[in-house]
Amino acid sequence: MDMRDGYFFDEHAQAIARRQYLQPGDGDILGMFRRVAREIAKVEREEERSQWEERFFRLMAEKRFSPGGRILAGAGTVHGNLLNCFVQGATENPPESFAGIMEVAKKLALVTKVGGGNGVNLDPYRSKGKRARRAVEGVAYLSAEHPDVEDFIRGLMRPPINPDGAKEEISLKNFARVVYGALSPELKALAERYGVRTVKEPPEGRILVPDDMGGIIDAAREAADLARKGQKPHVDFSLLRPEGAPIRGSGGTSSGPVSFLFEIFDNFLEWVAWGPRRRAPWPPCATSTPPCSGWSGREGASIPTPWSTPTGAPCASGSWWTPSGGAGNPTL
Repeated sequence: MDMRDGYFFDEHAQAIARRQYLQPGDGDILGMFRRVAREIAKVEREEERSQWEERFFRLMAEKRFSPGGRILAGAGTVHGNLLNCFVQGATENPPESFAGIMEVAKKLALVTKVGGGNGVNLDPYRSKGKRARRAVEGVAYLSAEHPDVEDFIRGLMRPPINPDGAKEEISLKNFARVVYGALSPELKALAERYGVRTVKEPPEGRILVPDDMGGIIDAAREAADLARKGQKPHVDFSLLRPEGAPIRGSGGTSSGPVSFLFEIFDNFLEWVAWGPRRRAPWPPCATSTPPCSGWSGREGASIPTPWSTPTGAPCASGSWWTPSGGAGNPTL
């Protein structure tokens, strides 16, 4: 508990502050209040700022007033975000298209990085319908020299809802793991135990995930795009800083390569397994004259546009066509 200067905050309050709001240099809750008060007082006349800073500080320290969470976390930081909520949507691409979905995903990640909350209108996105999940596979790589290599082999990460908690095992649905480089005998034995491949060199042309949030989402988009085209994405996470490393600007710490692999890349490929498909070719008719009247499809759409006529729609030539992928679902 904190009894400094006569102010009292129990261990529960301190734990929440450490997890959600404290920034480098704060030290404790009172240090956080001092940072916020100093930043908010900057709008006052210069000769009165110290007076207002002290008044703001005492309001918070004496528990008479508390700003919103994003003000506690963001005031006086490099990014300076003081807003709690953002409503996100695609503005550069059709919202239901692959490009539109990736556009929104990047916005969500960048806002989350600075502690903002996101809201998304799901109306533009079509139901997956009765389509079966298709097989998707990627390969994740990490250098043997990366500080998190043992966590990568064991598949360990801290739970997102409790970043101070013990690391837990993950279960990847769409990625195999590979460690490359010079491995010690102990590391080789560990990899063998967990079914992780080891190689001397990673493949040329692999996707290198950069150590910034925007670049991470761009790399995940590239991996998902390859997967939806039926290719196997090879993704290298070795440039990412280790779990727990400080993040400049946001005041937080990195969740590490395993977390990004599991929470972003594996989920992106899982979405591909259920969702986005390439535009199918025009349905074959008995003659080479116009395509079937019921056909409609959009490039990159998460779900193809439904048929305007039932399965077995008549072609303009008078012949019939039945989708080989089942009702309303052409195969790729």
